[in-house]
Amino acid sequence: MIKKKSEDDGLTRRVNAVVPMSWVTRVDEWRRHQPDIPSVSESIRRLVEIGIDCSQESKAQKRR
Repeated sequence: MIKKKSEDDGLTRRVNAVVPMSWVTRVDEWRRHQPDIPSVSESIRRLVEIGIDCSQESKAQKRR
């Protein structure tokens, strides 16, 4: 299912995932420390972006 909405490319896709409750608890703890207290979905999007950015930075540093 693809819906128009995202700021990046105009397209979004719903992704369902089954995760352990301990993982959900960690996401909830993280989001409660954010100034705007984002939704769980928004928190997951932000955390994924942070992880991707860190991974790319780490790879770039290894190449130097």
